[in-house]
Amino acid sequence: MKKNRFNSILFKLIFSVFIFFTLFIFIEILIRVTGIPGISGSWIKSDPDIGWRNIPEHRYVFNKENDHPIIGKMNSYGWRDHEWLLIKTEQTYRVAVLGDSYIEAFQVEEDKTFLTITENILSQGSGINYELMNFGRSGFTQTEEYLIITSDIEKFNPEMYILFFLPSNDIRDISKSTAQGIRPFYIEPGHQDENIVTPYFDKSFTKSNKYKIKCFLSIFRRHSAIINFIVELILKRTNIVQASKEQNEEKLPPYFTLGTDNPDQKCKDNYNINKKLILKISDYCKEHKKQFLLVLIDDPSYLPDNEKKYLKLDPSFSWNYFENDLQSFSMSHNINFLSLQTIARKSYLQNKIELHWSHWNYQGHEFVAQSLANKIKIIISQNSKSNN
Repeated sequence: MKKNRFNSILFKLIFSVFIFFTLFIFIEILIRVTGIPGISGSWIKSDPDIGWRNIPEHRYVFNKENDHPIIGKMNSYGWRDHEWLLIKTEQTYRVAVLGDSYIEAFQVEEDKTFLTITENILSQGSGINYELMNFGRSGFTQTEEYLIITSDIEKFNPEMYILFFLPSNDIRDISKSTAQGIRPFYIEPGHQDENIVTPYFDKSFTKSNKYKIKCFLSIFRRHSAIINFIVELILKRTNIVQASKEQNEEKLPPYFTLGTDNPDQKCKDNYNINKKLILKISDYCKEHKKQFLLVLIDDPSYLPDNEKKYLKLDPSFSWNYFENDLQSFSMSHNINFLSLQTIARKSYLQNKIELHWSHWNYQGHEFVAQSLANKIKIIISQNSKSNN
């Protein structure tokens, strides 16, 4: 009697598992065949140097911020851009653009990004094919940006490097003590580690359980749209809770305190690391006879209402602190510099047009493209005069 009961339970269990996996496979096939908007497998893979990277020639579906999904495919080198030739033609002027999710720009179609628009502005009537190569990836700081110069960019032999700096994430994620996510870190003697005598890049994240779990899960996320969709929902929920918590806090975000009389010490230390790595990238460009441009991404404090809110929290707050500070830093190290902060404020006061969802919207990309194209023209013109 007990044996029959056990067999009955075992049969029901096996049958339930069979039904579950059959239904799972059916839904997976249905999603892939119909291409349900907003649902796809993951397009990223783990990487022992920079944490993770995009899978070459892999399809992506991005369904955030815009009112419709953005669908496309990575190029054969694993970057969100059109296909690249390794060897450029004589008429091509290449610009390698480094940055985070603002540069990757999943929020808009590829032909609507500031990169493509800038290419078109510069190329029109010039007789030169300007190629702005998208080396942006969500979560990048100057650490990863420096590392990919030799691993990914150098072989394309660009004439110019442009680095976009975003104070909020770049300052937080540059140091192990404050960073979010799995990533490498630039370590200097006497600061983060008292026991070293020469700077190095710490890639010990590869030994962490978090990285090993991510490596394991990424296999399933790549091959299953359902699993990736569930993970994305969990991450989205986590981000919403975190964002809500931050909005309810009646205090300045830590990085904004650098523009006050009471700067957060950790942010101050982190910001110094940002600058040291920016300088290392600039020195690399000078050594290899490449042009270099540092661009400050605009933050929401330039909007008058936000400025008033932050001034109530701290009357010493300055909405253009990073612009002034990086301008001074760039001048002292002979670095080309473009700040989007003041010109974004002027644009808003004149046109009352919002440039952001969270990242840049369509108008934001057009604004950045025009500002960037003007600056690139000036740099190329000045370089041409100095060579003559």
